[in-house]
Amino acid sequence: MAAVGRRLAGRAAIVRGGSRGIRHAIARAKSTKEQASCCAPVMDANLNGLFYWPRAEGRQTLRQHNGAIINIGSLTLFVGFPNRAAYASTKAAVVELTRVLACEWGSHGVRFNAIAPGWIRSEFLGELLARGVLDERKMVDRTPLGRVGTPEDVVGPAVFLVSDDAAFVTGTTLFVDGG
Repeated sequence: MAAVGRRLAGRAAIVRGGSRGIRHAIARAKSTKEQASCCAPVMDANLNGLFYWPRAEGRQTLRQHNGAIINIGSLTLFVGFPNRAAYASTKAAVVELTRVLACEWGSHGVRFNAIAPGWIRSEFLGELLARGVLDERKMVDRTPLGRVGTPEDVVGPAVFLVSDDAAFVTGTTLFVDGG
């Protein structure tokens, strides 16, 4: 995301939520009580920050009457994976929140969109692959472009969404998942 920030040079606020392995703790939880305690951090990481950010930090963007906000969804929006209920539901909520905020803020000149990345190389993905939690061959086999994405693969779509070329694009989700 640092590369995106350099290319955008202050043109947008990027709002991002991450769960760093919380979904796997949920999968291992034995009782409903354990599952509930695991869900709260997922909600905080993936949804609550995005929900409260506009009210807390968005005033400056509103005063400028110009801005483009990108929320980060996930390929789990439309592809089911076992043991990912909390993670997937929060990422689906991110997309709906994006559409609602686009409606609420559009008249103020602020656009909200989402990017839903597929498998993207990262330190976290590397850890999951090394531990055998994920199988890279299966990931690649399910991806029409035949590879795992890189952070750089997300830069171009993000730059587009905050550029003047996307001045009439708001409330949409752009999948960056290799197909």
